[in-house]
Amino acid sequence: MTCKTIFILLLFCIVSVHAQVGNLDATFSGDGKLLTPIGNGHDWAYGVAIQGNNRIVAVGVSRQSGDDDFAIVRYLEDGTPDNSFSGDGIVTIDFDGGDDEARDVELLPNGNILVGGMASMGADLDFAFALLDTDGKLVSSFDGDGLMTYDFSNTDDALSRITVYKNRIYAVGSSIKNDLEQYAIAAFQFNGTPDNAFSQDGMLVFDVDAGQDVATSIVVQPDDKILVAGYTGVGFEKEFCVVRFKPDGNLDNSFSSDGIVIPDVGTIDDRAYGIALQTDLKIVVGGSSYGTTGYDFALIRLLQDGTLDLDFGEDGYAVETIGPFFDDARDMILQPDDKILITGYAAQAASDADFGLARFTADGVLDNTFSQDGKVITIIGSGESEDEAHAIALQPDGKIVIVGEAQNNSNNLDFAVARYLSGLTTSVDESLLDVQELTLFPNPTTSSINATFSLDVDQVLAFSIQDISGKTISLVKHSAFFPAGNHTLSIDLPSSIVPGTYLWRVTNTEGKTGYYQFLVQ
Repeated sequence: MTCKTIFILLLFCIVSVHAQVGNLDATFSGDGKLLTPIGNGHDWAYGVAIQGNNRIVAVGVSRQSGDDDFAIVRYLEDGTPDNSFSGDGIVTIDFDGGDDEARDVELLPNGNILVGGMASMGADLDFAFALLDTDGKLVSSFDGDGLMTYDFSNTDDALSRITVYKNRIYAVGSSIKNDLEQYAIAAFQFNGTPDNAFSQDGMLVFDVDAGQDVATSIVVQPDDKILVAGYTGVGFEKEFCVVRFKPDGNLDNSFSSDGIVIPDVGTIDDRAYGIALQTDLKIVVGGSSYGTTGYDFALIRLLQDGTLDLDFGEDGYAVETIGPFFDDARDMILQPDDKILITGYAAQAASDADFGLARFTADGVLDNTFSQDGKVITIIGSGESEDEAHAIALQPDGKIVIVGEAQNNSNNLDFAVARYLSGLTTSVDESLLDVQELTLFPNPTTSSINATFSLDVDQVLAFSIQDISGKTISLVKHSAFFPAGNHTLSIDLPSSIVPGTYLWRVTNTEGKTGYYQFLVQ
C-alpha cells in the first residue's frame, strides 16, 4: 500500500544550546559514566555495540584467577546491568584454559551477538569467536558449540575488529609469518563456516610492506570491495596503511594502482585504528600521529582512487592535539551527517590519561559546536588513573557511547563506559531541498523500497540508505543527473537487512541533505 510522506523530511542538525553538546549524559548512571568490576583482577573493555532499546553491549577482557577470559556486559539504557542477560548482565568465556581476549562485537541480523577476539589454543594465539543469543547463552548452531577459532599459520594471530556485511562476517588483525606480523583477514558465514569465495579458504595473510603489518579496522563498500586500514613499518617508525581488496580477496588495482596506500602523516610514528565511508564514498581514516609535541589525534581522507582528498583538513590531513601532553586515538565512527567522532585517551598530566573524544566536521575541521572547541576530556577513574577509551558507538537517539577501562579505588582496572550528548536531533524542513512530495512505498517494507518525487528544476542528486546510526546500507544513486519532472527510484534491500528504522538520504550538489524515514519488518 502506498504511503505518502508523513515520513517528513528529517534533517539531522545541531541544537542551538551548544553548551549541552559534548556534555556527559546525566541520564546514564546519574553522571554519564560508570565503572563495572567483573573479576578479581583487571578488566578492560575493547568493543561496543548498541542493541534495541538502547541497550549497550561492551566486550573485553576479565582476569579470572590468573587467566584472562572473554568478558561481555550488557547495560540497560540508564546504565544499570541488564539482568535479562545471563541473570546479572555479565558473561565470561574461557576457550581452552589459557588467556583469551575479546576485542570487538557485532550484532547479526537475527539479533544474536557475535564477539571476536583471540584465544590461547595450545602454544599459539588464534582468532576466536563466540556467538551468544539475546539472553547471553552460547548458540550451539555456530560451529557446534557457539565457539570457534581460526588458526592462520600455526603462530600467533591477533584479532582487532570484526564487521558484518550482507551474508558475510569479516575479521581483521595480524598473523605472524616469517617472524613478522602481517595483515590477517578471515571471512565466514553466519554459522561459522569459512567463506571459500574469499581467498579460496576464507583466510588471507597479506604482506603489505617491509616490517610489521597490523590491520586494525575494516569497512566494506556498497560495491562489496573491502577496505582494511592499519599500520606498517619497522620498529618505532610506522605509517598509516590502507589496502583495498576485491570481494574474492584479490588486491584491487584500481585503488592507487596496486591496491595499497601508505600516506606519510607525521614525522615518525603513525598508526590508523579506524576507517569509514562518508555518504559520497570518500574514505576517512583515523588514528594517531607522532609529531613534535608527541602523539596527536590524526585523520586523513582518500578519494575512491586512493589519492588524498586535498579538500579535507589541510591538504588531506587533520592532526589535532587533544590533551596538553599526549593523545592516542583508538577508534573512529561517522555520524549520519558525516561528521567524524574519534576517541582514545588524552593526557592532562604526564602520568595521567583520561578518555579523549573529538568531533570534526565532514571536511576535517574541529567542530566548535561540540563542547565549544570540538574536544572533550573526561576523568573516569580515581586519582591519577590511566583511563583509556578503545571503542565508540552511536545510539539510535544520537547519543555517543565510549568504552574502555579506568582505575577503581582499589587500583584495579574496571570496564569503563561513558555516554555523551551529540546534539543530533530531528526537525522538519521541506524547503532546503528542491525535492517535492517524496513518497516511499511500500512502507513498512520487507525486501524492496520505491521512492517517487518531483523536481521543479534540473538537479544532480545522490541517494543512499542508512541505518539509524548513519552506516550506509546501500548506495541507490551516486551524483546522478535528474531533469525537472517526475521520477521513481527502486531498490532491492540487502538480504541481510535487520528489521528496524532506516533513512533514505538525499543530497544535492550544494551539500544540503535530507532524510526520509521508513520501516523494515
